[in-house]
Amino acid sequence: MPPPQRGAVAPELAAEFPGLGLWWVAVDVAPRAREDGRARLHRLSDDYRPRDALSPGGRPAAHDAARVFARQVGLEPDAAGLLPDAVARESALAGHLVSRGAVADALLAVAVTAGVTLTAVDARGVTGAPRLRTAAADDTVGRLPLPPGTLVVADDRRALAALFTEPPHDLRPRRARGVVLWAVEVPDAPPWETEEAVWQAGRFLTGD
Repeated sequence: MPPPQRGAVAPELAAEFPGLGLWWVAVDVAPRAREDGRARLHRLSDDYRPRDALSPGGRPAAHDAARVFARQVGLEPDAAGLLPDAVARESALAGHLVSRGAVADALLAVAVTAGVTLTAVDARGVTGAPRLRTAAADDTVGRLPLPPGTLVVADDRRALAALFTEPPHDLRPRRARGVVLWAVEVPDAPPWETEEAVWQAGRFLTGD
């Protein structure tokens, strides 16, 4: 598996938010990733406590930092799309961590263990290296327009997804062989955890 790479950050964002970054990696999904991911979630479910994950004292430091950053950029943390929050709410209702496929399960496992929100897209829909910038007036995600200034992860051609949100349907890696994974490194997050989270999710998918 290749090592995660740093994505470029628009200069105005880097100046406004020191410490803001992006880590990404492109990987091929191994045939056993679905089975391995389901078994991994079964093991994690034994010790996972959704109530702890939703409480300030029980969240990993990276999760807390992401919630703070969401508020800084005008997002309500509970509605910002942070994966650890969504997983906790879903598992509280289901009574266990819910398996949804190889890629989704890899992102879920990292969200539970590290508190980092990762996004995955079909590699066939990505041109060039992902980067972090603000939305332009003509940017859309799928067919939905983006308010100018929205933080987005983009490639050489278009905005791929808004900050912390799922990609549009045409980019979701349902049965993709190759995927691109990324995570936004927010200010005040532990400096190594975001890169480590991307690396770990990639390993889960490649079986390395």
